[in-house]
Parts: sequence; C-alpha cells; structure tokens
Amino acid sequence: MHAHSGGRAVSVSALAITLVAAATSAAGRPVSLPEAEDIALQRNPAISLASDSLARAYAGVVGARARLLPSVSLNGSYTHNFESPVFFFPGDSGAPSRAVKVGQANQYAFGLSAAQPLFLGFAGITGYRMAETQVRTAEIGQDDATQRVIEGVREAYLGAVLMRKLVDVQREAVAQAESSLVQTRRRFDVGTVSRFDLLRAQVQLATTRPNLLSAIGKQELADAQLRQAMGLGGTETVEPADTLAEFASPWLQANLDSLVQLAYRNRPDMRQVGYLDEMARYGVRLARSAYLPTLAIGAQSQWQASRPEVMVRPHDFVRSISGGLQLSWNIWNSFGTAAAVQQANVGVRQVASVTRLVQNATALQVESAYRQLQDAAARLTSGQETVGQAAEALRIARVMYAAGGNTQLDVTNAQLLLTQAQTQYVSALYDYHVANTRMERALGLVRPSQQRRSR
Repeated sequence: MHAHSGGRAVSVSALAITLVAAATSAAGRPVSLPEAEDIALQRNPAISLASDSLARAYAGVVGARARLLPSVSLNGSYTHNFESPVFFFPGDSGAPSRAVKVGQANQYAFGLSAAQPLFLGFAGITGYRMAETQVRTAEIGQDDATQRVIEGVREAYLGAVLMRKLVDVQREAVAQAESSLVQTRRRFDVGTVSRFDLLRAQVQLATTRPNLLSAIGKQELADAQLRQAMGLGGTETVEPADTLAEFASPWLQANLDSLVQLAYRNRPDMRQVGYLDEMARYGVRLARSAYLPTLAIGAQSQWQASRPEVMVRPHDFVRSISGGLQLSWNIWNSFGTAAAVQQANVGVRQVASVTRLVQNATALQVESAYRQLQDAAARLTSGQETVGQAAEALRIARVMYAAGGNTQLDVTNAQLLLTQAQTQYVSALYDYHVANTRMERALGLVRPSQQRRSR
C-alpha cells in the first residue's frame, strides 16, 4: 500500500509540473492596467452604443434647428391631355352655355418655392431646446458607459492579478511541504522520527498539490474574464503586467455625508435625472403650443408651357411669381390638446418621483461602498500583521523540529497557518482595491488610470 501511495504521489506531482509548465507556455502578452482600460474603451460594444446614441442626439439637434430655418423646394410636372379640358361660358338671353376647350395636348410646369416659419406657437424653439438637452443626456450616458466599462475592466484585471498571487501562495505551500518532506525523510532514515511523522509529511504534500492545480485553473478563468471585459477575441491572450500594491485610499477619512453630496453632484444617473426634469417641463411647453396659431411666409415662382407637340422650347415657358402669409390655428380638436398637456404634467411629477428614488439609491450605494472600503482596510491591516506572525511561527517550528523539540504536526500546522494568512492577506488586498474602485463608481468618479496618474 505504501508503494501504491508513493506512485500516486509521483503521478500527481508530474501532473502538477505539466500544468504549471502549460500555464507558463500559454502566457499572453503582458498589459498594464491603463493599457487594458484603453483597449476596452476602443473595443467594448457598450462604448460603441453610447457613441452612436450621442451621434443620433447631435443629428436630432440639426433636425430641430431645420424646423426654424427657411426651406426651399423644387417641383415639376408634365401632363398629356387626351381630351382637352373645357370652360363653360353662359349664353346671352337664355341661350345655352358655350363649352370652350383650353390648353394644348402637352402641358409643362415647374416651380421653385420657399417658406420661412415666423411663429410656431413656441413649438419650434422648444423642440430645439429639447434636442440640445438630449445631447447633454447622451453625453452623460457616454460618461456612464465609460465608467461602467472601466470599472468592469479594473475588477477583471484585479481578479487576474489576485489569482496569480494565490497561485504563488499555493506554489510556496507546495515548496514548503516538499522541503519538510525531505527533512522528515532524512530524519526517518537515521531513526530520529517515527514513520507516523513521515506519513504526515507525505500527506501534507499530497494535499497541497491539488490546491495549486485548482488555483491555476481559476487563474485561467480570470484571464478569460479579463479578455471579455477588454472586448478581445478568444484567441488573443493577455496577462496583467501590474501587481497588487498597497495604497492609501483618499475616501477612508472622508465624511459619509460629504461623500453622498459628492455623489449627488457627479454620478451620471443623478445628472441625468436633472435633465429628465428639464425635458419633462419642455414637454409641457410643447403640448401647450398646440393652443397657439402658426404663421409662415412663403414665395413661389412657376414656369408653365402648353404645346400641341411633345417637344417644348425654353421661350415657350411663361413665368408667374406669387407670395404671401399662411396662418393656421387649430381652435378645436375635441380636448386632444388638453389631454396632451395633462399627460405632460404627469410626466413632470413622475420625474420628481424618479429623482427621489435615484437619490435614495445613490445614498445607499455610497454608504455600502464606504462600509466595504473600511472593512477591507481593517482586514488588510490585520492581514499584514498576521502574515508576519505566521512566518515567524513557521520559522520557530522548523528550528524546534530540527532540534527535536516538537513534532512534524507542529510544523504542518504552522505551514497551514502561514498559507491561510497569506491567502487572507492577498484576498484582503484585492478586496481593498475593488472596494476603492466601487467607491469611485458610487461617487461617479471612475476615470481611466492614465488620467489619474497624470494628475
């Protein structure tokens, strides 16, 4: 049975070496966090959608402005009279009416007309201002999409870095278990430790290797998530070039109420509800404009020709010019305008309710992110101390074991505690980075890393 267990250990070890070598050979192109964010901003579909929405809003401004400006149109027609039209003239002293044919078989007409709205019941200028507001809303939407993409890339990048750290921790645990097994085997060979200690060292090594393989698999999954967040294809592989470093978050010492007020001013959704209120009020004004008349001025120049044959010459055309004002006033539409105004007023009240809901959600999200950041900072500080203590405990356990002052169980427990402490510290450092990013997202202040570094 011992021989079978030894052969199984060798098989697992060979598998571990093979997977580690495969992960090393499949390493992708190293990218820094700013580079990863820049690639995502170029390739992520969410950015393209936001850019298209902004372009559409700009086009809406052009369309709204066109309604206020002059318009010019060109028209033309050709008519063939198979039977000429007639006019009837009354006869004298009760005689029957005379039918007189007019026009030739072929008639031509073309004209040029121009119109300029003078008054549209304030609908024109209101529509233009609504279109401008939609542009500002689309710009905020683009900012929101940018922040969401950067947040997603940053968390995916940090996750890939975390898994590499955890692979290093598990690799170190395997190395420690292998070193302990070598030391225990030597002492077993000279008879200073029991076979039980040797078996325990072998079991310790056998249980640490699967943890390393699991960490390597999770690292590959984290890399795939990073590729997806960056908008890369499955064949293009990258790996993080940066590492998890400690830093002092500027939000830890801030007052929670001041952070909530900062979020009210900067979050895209908070800024958007302000423009939604503006749009709703413009909607009321637009609905009320239907109560008012519209007035436009226009002019038209027309050229007409009439000939018996199809061919026409330039001097056959006769020009006419006309111009005037056009007034239109819908004085009754069965309360349709009143209903539209009522709907617009309801829209204003709905926006006010939405604003309160967004404010409450914002305050809750800021507080949640603030608490998470504080918790991560506390665990990070504790983890720093714990790793140092666990490393010292393992050193002492090994010295005592070499001197015969304790057992292999003490060394194994010390190794396990060090691995746990290192894992908890790396995880706390990752949580601290993520919590800081989520705090910035809650405040609406997520910016590309390159911009933050340049300030």
